[in-house]
Parts: sequence; C-alpha cells; structure tokens
Amino acid sequence: MVGRRKQADSNAGVRIAPYGSWASPIDARTAASWSATVGQGRFGEVAGRPGVWFAQRLPETGETALFWTSLTDHADPVRITPEGMDVGSALFRRAEFPGAASPGAASLGAMSRGAAFPDTAHPGARPRDAEPLDPAPFQEVAPFQDTAGAHGAWAVMPETGDLIWTDAATQHLLRLRGDDIADHIAGKRSSLPPPDRLPEAGSPSADAPGPAVPEAARPAQPESAQSARPSGSAPASFVYGDLTVSQGVLLAIRTAVRGEPIAAHQGRTDTPGPPHARDTGHAPHAPHGPAALGAGLAKAAPVPDTAGPVPGALQQSDAAGLPELVRLDPTGAHPPQVLVRSATHFAAWPRLSPDRSLLIFAGWDPPHAPWEETALFAASLSWIAAHGRDGGTVPVHARQIWRNPDTAVLQPEWVSGRSVVFAEDSRSTWRPVLLDAKAAFARASGEPGVPLVDVVPLLPDEAVREALERRAQELARRRARSPEAAPPETAPETPPPPAPDAPSGGSALPTLLGEDGTGGPLSDLGDRWLLPAGRGRRLLAEWRGGTSALLWAHPETGDVRALDCDLDWLRLQDHDHAHGLVLVTGGSGRRANGLYLCHLASGELRPLALEAEPGGLGPWVPLPRTRSLGGVPAVVHPPRSPDHSAPAGELPPFVVLAHERPADQAVPQVHPLAAHLASRGVGVAAVNTAGSSGFGRAYRDDLRGFEGVRDVADLVTAARGLAELGLADPERIAVWGARSGGTAALRALAGDDTPFACGVIRDPVLGTAGLAPRPEVPALARPSAQPEYSAPPEPSAQAEASSPGGLPGRTETGEPPASGEPPAREAPLVPVRPVALLFGEEGAAEAAPARALVSALRGSALPFSVHVLDGAQGTAGAEAEALERGRVFCAKIMGFAAAPGAGAPGTRAAGLQGRGRGAAGGSAAAH
Repeated sequence: MVGRRKQADSNAGVRIAPYGSWASPIDARTAASWSATVGQGRFGEVAGRPGVWFAQRLPETGETALFWTSLTDHADPVRITPEGMDVGSALFRRAEFPGAASPGAASLGAMSRGAAFPDTAHPGARPRDAEPLDPAPFQEVAPFQDTAGAHGAWAVMPETGDLIWTDAATQHLLRLRGDDIADHIAGKRSSLPPPDRLPEAGSPSADAPGPAVPEAARPAQPESAQSARPSGSAPASFVYGDLTVSQGVLLAIRTAVRGEPIAAHQGRTDTPGPPHARDTGHAPHAPHGPAALGAGLAKAAPVPDTAGPVPGALQQSDAAGLPELVRLDPTGAHPPQVLVRSATHFAAWPRLSPDRSLLIFAGWDPPHAPWEETALFAASLSWIAAHGRDGGTVPVHARQIWRNPDTAVLQPEWVSGRSVVFAEDSRSTWRPVLLDAKAAFARASGEPGVPLVDVVPLLPDEAVREALERRAQELARRRARSPEAAPPETAPETPPPPAPDAPSGGSALPTLLGEDGTGGPLSDLGDRWLLPAGRGRRLLAEWRGGTSALLWAHPETGDVRALDCDLDWLRLQDHDHAHGLVLVTGGSGRRANGLYLCHLASGELRPLALEAEPGGLGPWVPLPRTRSLGGVPAVVHPPRSPDHSAPAGELPPFVVLAHERPADQAVPQVHPLAAHLASRGVGVAAVNTAGSSGFGRAYRDDLRGFEGVRDVADLVTAARGLAELGLADPERIAVWGARSGGTAALRALAGDDTPFACGVIRDPVLGTAGLAPRPEVPALARPSAQPEYSAPPEPSAQAEASSPGGLPGRTETGEPPASGEPPAREAPLVPVRPVALLFGEEGAAEAAPARALVSALRGSALPFSVHVLDGAQGTAGAEAEALERGRVFCAKIMGFAAAPGAGAPGTRAAGLQGRGRGAAGGSAAAH
C-alpha cells in the first residue's frame, strides 16, 4: 500500500501527452549552447601557481580561445588570447570522399592539383613513374575551426611561460610573453598587450599576388581581433601545426601554402654527409646563432655514408606541399629552422630523443587514413649539428625504422635514451609496444652487424583483461548500491531496467565486436592515448572499447590496474606524476562532456571546464544506454521528462543519428541534439555504423571499399532493430546526418524498402564524380565472433538497374558480392522519402551537386525543405536553427505536434516544397 502511494505521489502533476508534443525547457538555443567543445589541455604553472591550460570553443561566436585556470582555488578560468581571435591550424584539413568515406586529415599541400607520390622503398609504394595523385576524390571542407579543439595549434614553453599559437585567420604564429600573462592573471595589468608575430622564413613579399590561405580558412574577424593582431598581418605562406615542446625544444610541422619549393637551388651541397641529405635542391636555412639547435645537441658520430638508393629520398619536384619538421624559436629572434623534410604526404607527433640526437615521427600517404596504415620514421640531428653550414643546418630526410602493412602506428614517445613506446594494431587491437629506436635507425642507415629490431609488447593481454573485468564488476556493484546518477546538479532518479544485451555497469558490445585498445583514429593533431610516467617505468593508457577505461601499468612487472575514473569515455591530455594527477577530456550520460582533473589514487573527478551546464535542466536530459540494434552497436537516448508521460501503449518516434565522419564513435554522453529531442518525447539512437572506431580493426576496415553501402545498411538495420525491440514506432523513424553522415543518410532514404519516414540532412558531401566507393581497396570479411547484421532485402539486378537509387543490402553472411567488387554507385542519388536539406557552409547550396539534388526533388512527388542557415558556421545561432528546423520538419512529416519553445530567434516553421507537400502530416501519408 505504501509503495502504491509513493508511486501515485511521483506521478502527481505529470501530464499525459503524445510523444513528440511535450513541452521542454531545453529549447534549440539552450541545446546549441551546450556545444562549448573543450579541446587540448596541458598542465602549466603561471608565476609559481599550479594550473591548467586548455582550449575551448565559444558557441556564440564559433571561435576557439585559450584559457588558464588555477588548481589551488576555484576562480573562473582566465581567457588569455585576445577577444575575437580564433585559434586553429589549417595544416591538417578534414578531407572526405564523396559518398561518406573519409581518409582523415589531409594537408593543404597534399591537396594541390597534380601532387605526385614520392619515391619510397617500402612495400606497396607507388613507383616513381606512376600517375600523379588525383585529388578529385577529395573534397576540402572547413579546417580545425569546425572541430573547435585547436589541437596542435598552441604550446606553452615550460621555462618562460610564453604562449605560442596559430591564428586561424592568417595562419601566423603569435606569441604572448609569460611575464605579461602572469601579471594579467595576478591582476597587475587590466589587459594583455597585443601578441608578437614570430618571424617566418621564406615568406613572399607583402604585395605577392593572391591569398596564401584559402578563403575557407580565413573567416571574417571582428574589429577587436584585427586590432589585437600585429601590424602587417597578411596571410602566411606556411601553415604550422602539431606544436610540441619536446626535450625543451619547440617543434612543429609545416607545409608551404602556395605549394612552391622553398629557397630552391640546383646542385649538390658542399657539405659531406649521407645521401639522403644531398641532391635535395634546397639551400640551408639561416643559422640560429647562439640559439642554434646544434649548440644543444650531443656530438654523436655522424651517420655513416651509404651507397645506392635511400628509402624516403626526395627529388626537388617532390618538395612542394610535403611536410617539414621545424624547430621554432619562441623568442622570435630567429626564423624557423627546418630539420627534416618528410618523404610522406602527412606527418604527426614529432619527438626528440633525450640527448636530442634523433627525431622520430609518424608518417603516411594517401589513400591511407592515419588509422589504416602509418609508419615510424627517424632522422639524425647529430649529423645536422656536426655538418651544418656556418652553424646552420642542412635539412635531411628521415629513414623509415618500423612499418607493417595494414598497421597503424600511433603516438611515439621516448621512454629512455634508446627506446620509444608507441601503439600499433597489427593484431586488430592497438597495443603499446617498445622499440629500440637507436638500433632500428642504425639498421635502416645501413650500419653493418645490426640485427633486425622488432617491437616488444608492454602490457600482457591477460593482465589487461583481468583489470578491465575487475573495473566492470566494481562499477556494477556501485551502481547496484545507489540509483544511477542524473547529469550534474540534478536529482537522482530510478534508472531504467538494463537492456538484455547491456548488463548494468557496462556494455556487452565490446566483447562481441572487439575493441580498439590503446589507440583510435587520429582526428585531431595532438591526440594522445598513452603517457609514459616515472621516467618511463610506468605507463598511463586509455583503453577504448564501446566505452573507455584508464589503465595504470608497470611494464617491468606486468602489473596492470584499471583506475577508478567514473567516465564512460575519456581522452588523455596530460599527467602530473609528482602529484598523482591526470588531465582528461571525457564525459558520460551522468556527467557533461568537458575537461576533468582525475586523482589517480582515489578516482575523484574535478571538472575544470564543461561543454554543457544543465543546471536545473538535468531531469529533462536523457540517460543514454548502449544497445545492440540488430547487431549494430548504438547509444540510445530514450524520451525523458519529469512532467510528461505518453499515453499507455504508444511507442515514441525516433531519430537515427549518423556519424559526421566514418571513424567517429558514438559514446554515452550529454548530447545536445538528443537532449533537445528526447525532452520533447522523440528518442535518438546514435549508431556506430561500419567504419566506426571503438570496436577493433576489422570493424573499421569493414567500410573500406564499401563507403555508402555498409554504413547505409547499418543505419537501416538499426532502425529496424529499434522497431523489433519495441523501442520505437516503426512508422515514425527518421534519419539525421551531417557531412559524411548526411550522405549516408541520403542513401538510406533512397531505397524503396527504407524503414525511414523522412530525413534531415545537413551539408552532405556531394561529389561531382558521383558517389562511388573506392574500387581499388578490397573489402574485408567480418570476424566470426561478430554478430551478423540483419540486411535489407537484396534487390534484383533488374530492380537495381531500373531504380538507380535502390538500396543495396548485404548478403546474409555480410560478404561482398560474388564478383568481389563493390557495387557501383554512379547514378544520381534520389531520395524516396521526404527530406529536409540544411546548408551551413558558404556556397554549399549553390554548388552544382546540391542544385542537381534539389532539382531532382522538385521533379518528384515528395515534400521537401531546403534552407541556408543564418549565422556563421559552427555558431550557436546556426546550430539552434538547424536543430529547430529539423525537429519541426520531422513533426510535420511524422504527424506529431511540434511543441513551442524553439529558442531560435527568426526560426520559421518548416516550409515544405514539392508536389507532395499537401500530403505531409502523418506517417501514413509520408509512406
């Protein structure tokens, strides 16, 4: 009787209303403000006060700023970069294959027309007389401003506290002095002086014709930012990224924007040395004087000369656009000093050995993405110090010291004077391994008598598995003792019953599909998955599966412990071994995404900067659960409201959400779009389609060669899984996607048997050459341990020919067609369900592919909507309008009332176009 009375009291004041019609305080503007993305974070003292530096995106303006916050008090973070100035590097751009494939980050130079592959001696390399790299499959989109993390675009010098960053508008390197920053934080000065501009070698004259940085990388800046910049801030002729302080030296990777050789000259250098330093056609750069790199280098014996072709050697014509690894002078007294010219189109993670004699980095070439195949390279800087001309340097080319086919090398870090640790995935899961880099370089250089050097695994598999199982059991016990917490500053509620395939405290999906381990896709410069500690004797590592765990390992003893860090996902940022602290970005369904300080001994978490501040809105934020939808991993955000409930027996409408990039991963988190929709009674399922990270190499590779096919089939399977599990109304399921995910969503709407009632597509990647996958990459079979996908019915060849937009499904076994070739996707893409097209990127709606798509829609009997979003890309205004327009469109098509409270000024009701617009308003009509 008491239990019934409590139940009645809890339902008091709850209004019975259909799903989708619930009123919610989380309007579009509020949800859009929950996208203050926190990027890279680093420990750093200012005037003796311990603190943390971090980058954060400001939703109202879309710019990324740098902040410092103290660890000794709870004062608000202090913005350091000038108001109106955006921090970001255009060195690596988002590059996407039309049709949803994404090769990952691509440098500006590598995107130049007709760029040729360099000579390489590693297996699988293209010959020197091969056809030039065809840039047609690539479509450049916005640079790091849209990822809002400023990863690799800034660094702080530990000795002086000087802050160096890349200005997103001009791509110049700017500096603020540490003394000025300290005085500003201490309140001794009300404002900071304008930043200094660091010199740039090889810059063209100020009146050189044409912009050096594409317009897309030079957003309009307010007057405050213009006044804060140094005078004469014309666009740079180089772009810099991956700024790293290694052994006290500020390193960076750069490419020439104009794609021109730097200070080229003919003939051999007059300095003796190894062949890979000769015949490069490049003059030595000006010396650094007293600050020359050679002054701080160990005078090791020069690398012995060798005869014959040298792996990685470059010709002069190859120099245009290829990365250079440079040393920057943070004082601004000397121009950048080029140390190494890469033989690959992409490079990341430059690291100096403790004696500064060897520089290592990872490199890769198209068509591989950095999570598909990369190699480890090294270059001797002791040779540079010994043979530099007039105290300067003659840049050399690195030698490949470790590579395996179809293996991705991630984040090399020195742990001793000879050895480096890095992650590699030759066994499907990324694992930390140790390599004697000095011996590997000696062998690659041709030293006689050096045996073959291979890697040594650091973490025993069994120890890792036991540590993860103990953590899962502890989380299960903890959550069984107390109700599952709601998001920050909210009252707890009784959690929903666990899913059959997702036991309390964790998901069964990683054990079914595999795990990524200590690694992931390099999506942002500066990404980290492991951090050596205790002078290389300990290792702090992220372990990534469907969710994340933090591992603390002692490689010498084999001891591995999963730390008590209560986040469902996390990314390592920095480690303070002396105080037992680790800095992570992360979040969960109960904690807003942000930057957290984790105490290693206790697991206590302290938020330093959050992307969302739900405050009293926590009871409306959905509690996400990991689910398997027909064998496809997903994160489900069910409808949730403290004051609304649906009529008995009604199933909610749902939105199936596609990734913006194929290698992304949906994780349990406070998701702005999900909060906006679920608080109104519309569920959201974020789907980890084929190609997603977090579930092992085989799962990522499953999309290679089948872009636009297997990811689309997974969206369809997830929608059907929602209906089969009784989670969603099968007549009211929509698909929603942006960029590559928008293209996949368009394909999912093109099949006659599609389960979707409608779709919301934002800035889809539409290529002029059609939407065909890459035919040269063979498909990989799924592992037997992985559950089968439920495939849509396979259309007949006749039906496929007569309906070019038909949705090809997988065979029952998930194998490619008998021919072994991916299905051709040359025909125009024409949805057969109502669609809302939202364009936020400048000029996207006027591009030929977009016009062709709109023209096809106008010729159909479908209701549709096309809108160009107001406001700058990535700002809260544009995001709010996109949320509201998408929700109202789905409400019109699927027949539920759009509750008031848009919160986006100027947002109008979704105006439908097309001959079928009068039929919209219910799911039956939509079908």
